[in-house]
Amino acid sequence: MKKILLFLLVFPVVQLFGQDTLSVYFETGKSKITDNHIRFLNSVPAKYDLSDLDSVHYIGAADPVGNVQSNVKLSEKRAKNTANYCKSLFSETVTSTIIALGTIPNQEYAQSRKVDIVFFFKSEKEEETKMTNIDSTENYCYYIDYKLLHRSHIRTITKRQEEYVLIEALLPDLKKKKEHYYGTMNSDGKFEIHQVKWASKKMGKDWWKSYPTTATIPKKDFETYKLFKIEEAPCTACNEDFSEQTEVMNEEKYMHLDTFLMRKIQFKFPFLRKNRVNIRAPKEYVDIEDNYFVGCYFSNTLNWKTKKGKRKQDYYYSYLPVLGGHVFNIARLMSDCKHAPELSQCDKSVYSGASFAIYKSFLFNVEIGSRYFASKITAYAGLGASKEWEYSRIAAQFALEYNLRFHGSLNYQFHFFSFPFYKTKDFFGWASPSDYPLFSRYARLYVGTDLRSGINNEKKAYLEQGLFLGFAYVDYDTFLSRIYIQGGVGMDYLKNLSSMPYPTIQAGIIMRFAS
Repeated sequence: MKKILLFLLVFPVVQLFGQDTLSVYFETGKSKITDNHIRFLNSVPAKYDLSDLDSVHYIGAADPVGNVQSNVKLSEKRAKNTANYCKSLFSETVTSTIIALGTIPNQEYAQSRKVDIVFFFKSEKEEETKMTNIDSTENYCYYIDYKLLHRSHIRTITKRQEEYVLIEALLPDLKKKKEHYYGTMNSDGKFEIHQVKWASKKMGKDWWKSYPTTATIPKKDFETYKLFKIEEAPCTACNEDFSEQTEVMNEEKYMHLDTFLMRKIQFKFPFLRKNRVNIRAPKEYVDIEDNYFVGCYFSNTLNWKTKKGKRKQDYYYSYLPVLGGHVFNIARLMSDCKHAPELSQCDKSVYSGASFAIYKSFLFNVEIGSRYFASKITAYAGLGASKEWEYSRIAAQFALEYNLRFHGSLNYQFHFFSFPFYKTKDFFGWASPSDYPLFSRYARLYVGTDLRSGINNEKKAYLEQGLFLGFAYVDYDTFLSRIYIQGGVGMDYLKNLSSMPYPTIQAGIIMRFAS
């Protein structure tokens, strides 16, 4: 009875601070948080505005099956388990209260096996946002800021039982400029202008946690007027005359790069498949009801999938093609002014590799290395030039050995397997592409041949042909462009090194100084 009384005393406070309530349902006699519960609870921060959340009450309940005392314990256990999981979802400053109701009378059994999660918010300060220096009846031009919307994530959230649109923007200086507005229709049927209040807000968690510039607009107002800038007449064809109309008239759908989502995905490179990259995106940034496309192609739909496991339930998974070092983009149909749409960038790769862009240039380099051949080890330093393609590399070099003898060489390599390799853990795990140059650092396995000519210790000339298998770490973004080791077999056509084929091992460091 005390528990029920406590529950009733909650409601005056709820009315004072405002509330949102959601429910988690359980099977008969169960209190454990399941994978379905976890998926549901993890979606809460994306669906509710919890920025001024003050406290949370977890109100556990049970059906009438069993005795009263056991049902109170069961409902308390449900509430505690739910609260323990939600600790990681809310700020540490948010206080929580556990309430065990036991049995709820006169309710369906399935509906009574639950935990109600009640959000209590701090008292909301009323702030007047209607413009006082702009008369909506004057001849102004209203231009929807499609450029901003194309670079933002937009979703519907709930707060105090009201629906809002949350705009999470990538563009800078929005708070300083104060140039965005939204419209509303007042009780007299007149159009009013309100200034958008931009604020930095913590969004996301784990690796995608950030503090972007955000704004909330009442959903019905955003759907009617969107978000716009105001300029003085004369107006262009993209002007929306909101003082005379109650809907957007001058827009159509166009294919646009989803810039925001491309900044929020992570990559993982499939072993032995360098023509594609696996991706994952936080569920809060993917509208599973919308259509996503690969590049600018309507025929190439991006299909999102879920995976089982607690560590995977926060994400949607898919993959993107890779061609010539460029990762294809994710695109969507977005609204734009039909008279002057923004140039689509869906075919302009956001993530591409510096190493592939350098194939058209010769590299001039210095090499320091050591070589084992014909039962001898020699160190050398040389100057050379090379040219590289996606699958091949040719190089010429003139080198001085430690015994002050010279040799020259021509080298050809065929790269039969290449993969990004900036960190071992990133190759085997997920990495954020915005933090790393994905294709400027990579590893290569190769086979090749070289032709080498010089003078041996007996001052006799040799002409050596070598076949080898090698591994190279390549980074064309830095001075240290290549580290390699290779091994194989060599043969001196002049037979001054050896009359029989012999094993060779070579390791070296190549430093780029010009291109």
